[in-house]
Amino acid sequence: MKRLRGWRWENTRLAFSIIGLIVIPWLAAVATVPELSESFRNTSRSTLSKVLVLGFGWGLGNILFGLGVNRLGLAVRYGVILGVIAPIGTFFPLLVLQPERLWTRQRQALIVGTPLVIAGIVFLAVAGRRRDREARTLAPMVQAGFLAGLVICILAGILSPMLNFAFVFGEELQRQAASFGASMSMAANTIWALTLTAGFIGNADYSLYLLQKNRT
Repeated sequence: MKRLRGWRWENTRLAFSIIGLIVIPWLAAVATVPELSESFRNTSRSTLSKVLVLGFGWGLGNILFGLGVNRLGLAVRYGVILGVIAPIGTFFPLLVLQPERLWTRQRQALIVGTPLVIAGIVFLAVAGRRRDREARTLAPMVQAGFLAGLVICILAGILSPMLNFAFVFGEELQRQAASFGASMSMAANTIWALTLTAGFIGNADYSLYLLQKNRT
């Protein structure tokens, strides 16, 4: 961080996008998955498409996650985003893949807890609004800024679990990699590589937009 003082956010983000979302995941996949290309070739297009779409959604959520702090502040942003992630990340995979497990005792406890999480989101939103109101008299522009920030955080919370969903719906790709000699844990690197590549698109595009806009 000490060596990045001359860089703006978009400079750092573009470097992260290239190294963290492209270079390292594919190096890891090549190093740990034998017959990597065959793993992809033998996986259905449907599975590959789902992984790519979910990875792209996660990439957008990643950007929105960062934008939310400028609108609502760190505490409110984390409360809203994590509050939305919790029920979505918990119930969506169950509803799609294991609906019969939804009514077990453990899942019933989650169902009871979810309204508490939603109530927490509401309280955080109200607290954030009051904080702005106490700091200054709210003009329409400020109100619009807060509401826009709240929408950004909710969207970030909806899109952020897409990374987990990519592993849920990408199991076929992982099994194919394992069939060519990779361990199941290392076979997951195929999903990492594909998902993060899709997430790279939104991160890199937004960074390039800011580089041009800010002349950085």
